[in-house]
Amino acid sequence: MQFLGSKRYVQNKLESLSPAQLIKLKEAFMHNKHPRFKKELPGPGRRQPFFEAAEYKCCIESADLAKLAKLIRIVGMLLQTKVYLFWVNLKCKAM
Repeated sequence: MQFLGSKRYVQNKLESLSPAQLIKLKEAFMHNKHPRFKKELPGPGRRQPFFEAAEYKCCIESADLAKLAKLIRIVGMLLQTKVYLFWVNLKCKAM
């Protein structure tokens, strides 16, 4: 978990995977379509923000190790615990 944000670490791990393991990794990305993944893939462009299922599958299948490493880094970012802070402006509330 700690090293998911490291580009070099993720790239080295991907290079050590067998072709069968890479196929399983790509299948995992195909089954878990997160909008943030779609943003990183070359696709329809800015005017069409959403992929067709077939386009997404094709982009994942043709992704190289660098693109997969970037997607894995995004997974690491999405797994982080988020904290949201809310505050009230007491001066305005008193009026």
